[in-house]
Amino acid sequence: MDMRLTKDFATSAYAFAGVMFAALAVRWLFFTGFFGTDEINYTVQGLLNSQGVWRSSDYVGDVRLGINFPVGLALWLFGTSEFVANLWSLLCSLGEVVLVFLIAQRFWGLKAAVLSALLLAFTPLHAHFAGRLMADAPLGFFITLSFYALFRGDLNVSWRWHLAAGLAAGFVWWIKSHVALLYVLVFAGYLLWEKRISAKWFIMGAGFVAMVVLNSLIFWGMQGDFWHVIRMTTSGGAEYAQQQWMKTSAGFYLYYLFVDMRHTWLLGPLALLGLIASLRRNAGDDGMIRVAIWGIGLLTVFSLFVLSIKPLTFIPKQTNYMLMFLAPLALLGGYGLSRLSRPVMLGLAGLIVVLGVFGTALEQMAIRSFVANSKPTQAYLASAAGSKNIYGMTNAVRFGIYERIFAADPDKTPIIRNMKFLDDDMKWLRTKGVDQNGFVAYAVIDWQTAEWGHHGAFRSAADLPACWRPVAKLAPVSSGGGVSLVAKAIRFVELFPTNPRLMDKLENLIQPKPAVVYGIPPACEAKAIPP
Repeated sequence: MDMRLTKDFATSAYAFAGVMFAALAVRWLFFTGFFGTDEINYTVQGLLNSQGVWRSSDYVGDVRLGINFPVGLALWLFGTSEFVANLWSLLCSLGEVVLVFLIAQRFWGLKAAVLSALLLAFTPLHAHFAGRLMADAPLGFFITLSFYALFRGDLNVSWRWHLAAGLAAGFVWWIKSHVALLYVLVFAGYLLWEKRISAKWFIMGAGFVAMVVLNSLIFWGMQGDFWHVIRMTTSGGAEYAQQQWMKTSAGFYLYYLFVDMRHTWLLGPLALLGLIASLRRNAGDDGMIRVAIWGIGLLTVFSLFVLSIKPLTFIPKQTNYMLMFLAPLALLGGYGLSRLSRPVMLGLAGLIVVLGVFGTALEQMAIRSFVANSKPTQAYLASAAGSKNIYGMTNAVRFGIYERIFAADPDKTPIIRNMKFLDDDMKWLRTKGVDQNGFVAYAVIDWQTAEWGHHGAFRSAADLPACWRPVAKLAPVSSGGGVSLVAKAIRFVELFPTNPRLMDKLENLIQPKPAVVYGIPPACEAKAIPP
């Protein structure tokens, strides 16, 4: 008997190690890094925290202690680098794969555990955000941790696990407080299923409230405002209501799970397969019921929560928010896969890995190609421009900020000024005189990012002032493990009749549009069209 237990443990350990190695490999190979959104705020605030400095702010990203504190701790322990700043996201992404493995193993055995963890590990969106310095991977991990602890508490009849579930849910508040207020509604589904109120819910509630109070006490100590985050979360619909540009369609997530599946590939159909398989085999499967309430509950809340009755407005949505419910969908999908015949199961598992690798490569290249001109712009400013006044587009400006975070001497890192200030600065620039080329300033027009950001309406060459003079073309840098993979995909697609728009999109991933440097003469009225 002991020999059998030892063999089973070894088999489980080897399977677990194999899945985790594969998960780490795909995340390492297709690491993305800088994009130019909230990761700058998180990293700057984390760096300040690592230096014992607190920057008082009302911007929502600056008050997310569940991101800023761990990032700051990593920077303090291991030094300042992009990899270290991203370590929290990477660990949380891998940690969620671990939790999915443990949940599936407990409910359905080793085969379902391997398949569920593999499915999550190779879901492109999940692997991609392991390499993004954002809140999404930690958010997904702690939401999953709260359900894992709830399940362990119920199965072991342990109040300590129920307390841990409440503490994990409370840490979600530390990451994104508005999400915490909404996702805890899913626990009501378990109340309806159990048809009774037990002590565990009060224990979980106590853990959640304790974390919220601790968060408020920290802000009381740092800013003298105990209610700071609570006020930001509950006033005016909080961050969600402010994101007017986001999608609000009730079917947004279903569309990306079953129609435009580039971010999740087979995850949606396999999750549906798991639900159908469970109904056909055993509708009373305790584990399946728990996971179904979790997954369907999150999908329902974050799809159908109503912000306004007149007009009817559902909660805003983004594709990265899907990380909140990828774990339960992977569990459902892994269960469904484990019930298929061995040849079909192995074939689909192989397809999951292949599609996951290619999809994660595309995710990486979508970002790397977008920012491909930002690094050359910074390099031009540092080497060729000297003391010139250079204006750039939003992404180049943010990349400059990002570069200074990791620079050995930030004060010597060149600064690019946002293009939107150019008109107002022209009078001052003329007083500085011209350089050896007869220009008072330079503007870098990055056609790859022209449609994004707030830098004036320079969307095409026709929008540029006629008096600007082109002086240099910058070669975009499209790098990463996905370059060769996408190039091979292009050569393969060319063998078949192909939509020209598809080919253009693929080629643009490895051959981004260049950026052009323009010189601005002193007499030039550099009219930047207002955004």
